[in-house]
Amino acid sequence: MKIFFIGLAIIFSLGFVSAGLGIITLSGHVASNSVQTAHDVVDKTINADNAVFNYEAFFNKYEGAKMQVKNINNTEKSIQTLKDTYGIDATKWPKDVRGDYSNLQQTIEGYKMMYQKVVQEYNSDSQKLNRNLFKAKSLPYMLPDDYKLID
Repeated sequence: MKIFFIGLAIIFSLGFVSAGLGIITLSGHVASNSVQTAHDVVDKTINADNAVFNYEAFFNKYEGAKMQVKNINNTEKSIQTLKDTYGIDATKWPKDVRGDYSNLQQTIEGYKMMYQKVVQEYNSDSQKLNRNLFKAKSLPYMLPDDYKLID
């Protein structure tokens, strides 16, 4: 019985020693992991595939924003054509023309929302150091919220 308690005491003692060593080495482990994580981020950032992807992503978003502006302008022209053809007072328009007008209004709002989404993504990425490193200098730093101000 005495041997049993001595064995039990040894097991508990080893557990406490192990826990104590774990606490002592924890800060070293955290520091080591932090350094490794920083190396991984740098390696991933300068990876050629990521660099090309980020470079192209800025061009794609910029061109996507410009395309949404074209869509908005074309839809505005279509709306103006309806007004020029049928007059300003939409209550006097034929029902199908009022339906077309309503569809154009909804379409233009969708284009404006898509423009805002692209601008938000572009501007967000432009402010991130690990993405901005690969943006071409010919592209603007930020895109304007107002679609009428984009070049």
